[in-house]
Amino acid sequence: MKKLLLLLVASLTFLSCKTSVKERWDYFPDKVALSEYNHLEFIKVKNGKTVVVQLEENPSTGYSWKTETQQECTVKLTDAGHKQNEAPEGIVGVGGIRTYEVKGENNGVCLVEFRNIPPGSNEPAEKKAIYFIVE
Repeated sequence: MKKLLLLLVASLTFLSCKTSVKERWDYFPDKVALSEYNHLEFIKVKNGKTVVVQLEENPSTGYSWKTETQQECTVKLTDAGHKQNEAPEGIVGVGGIRTYEVKGENNGVCLVEFRNIPPGSNEPAEKKAIYFIVE
């Protein structure tokens, strides 16, 4: 009985130390949804490669995503546009996905802040910052 209890405790300890795929140091995603990342997490990018970052957005509400990067940033950020979700004919105001392309340009780290700005304001209603590590 004592051995079984010891084995159970050891198994639970091992399982609790398991890391997720996105936390591994050898994980270089091609595409990420910002909703799956917490504030100030990191995304690894290979130098010369591009990662697509997608954000949920509904421009009909007046809210829009803006980005801000550090000076001397190691990535190039490009707004690739907004694609509306499918909707029944005649329906307007449907949300969609805003896409940014993040290309690793120089080895190093760059902090990119994504800000969801409400209409008539300069202060974000929501913001998330992601560290891009370029290797």
